[in-house]
Amino acid sequence: MPFRGKYYNWKPYTGGGVKPCALNCLAEGYNFYTERAPAVIDGTQCNADSLDICINGECKHVGCDNILGSDAREDRCRVCGGDGSTCDAIEGFFNDSLPRGGYMEVVQIPRGSVHIEVREVAMSKNYIALKSEGDDYYINGAWTIDWPRKFDIAGTAFHYKRPTDEPESLEALGPTSENLIVMVLLQEQNLGIRYKFNVPITRTGSGDSEVGFSWNHQPWSECSATCAGVATNAILYLWLGEQDSWLPSKPTPLLLHGLVSRSAVQAASSFSLETKCIASTVHLDHCRQRNKPIPQV
Repeated sequence: MPFRGKYYNWKPYTGGGVKPCALNCLAEGYNFYTERAPAVIDGTQCNADSLDICINGECKHVGCDNILGSDAREDRCRVCGGDGSTCDAIEGFFNDSLPRGGYMEVVQIPRGSVHIEVREVAMSKNYIALKSEGDDYYINGAWTIDWPRKFDIAGTAFHYKRPTDEPESLEALGPTSENLIVMVLLQEQNLGIRYKFNVPITRTGSGDSEVGFSWNHQPWSECSATCAGVATNAILYLWLGEQDSWLPSKPTPLLLHGLVSRSAVQAASSFSLETKCIASTVHLDHCRQRNKPIPQV
């Protein structure tokens, strides 16, 4: 369909100043966007960092339990309905400098960290940078400065901001899937960088092995079976292998996508699958059998 007499290749635009549930498109190779429809398809996320979804052109709240209208919220550790006891808060201030400038390490961010914030205390000509343990730079590496934008790094979205009238910052919800190192490219005196993030507490089992656990959102997968003519999906539980119990004590199914009928769950009760997940009628390659009863739903 032509736009003002011309044809363009369009891609989604989710920047500021637009309605989150309207279909806004950016013309590739051009510096303009336009609203192509008043509403996106129902079920579309309102924004990338939220579970809220669009229904009839309006953004509707979804709790961290994936239930529409639910009041369930994540704690500071990003545990749904948690009490904040599964992570430790790390905060610090870095103001070292180099006489001739260059890259300096600010802080190491361990795998699994959440609610990451790195911010200069004042505007400067210095630049926050981010790299892997293997010295591969993701942001502002090799003396090359990136445009402020969202970066998909280590399983989460990092938002790099450099306003014209505010100090530079780097933020991410997490959890991170690898260890990261925050650097600073110094070009003048370092007035200071504040950082804070929450790291998961490692839980030790009965032996020398360590038992750690966390939830992480992954892309949707195809269903491998149908139930009553409709696609079924997986119900996941967290299993802490060193204890003879399921977590939580009254397990709540984590619905990854769509709905699973009660009959499908009952039909699956003849199976005994355990590691970190239980499948109803869906084949999960990483599940293995073990003599454990399936918790009642």
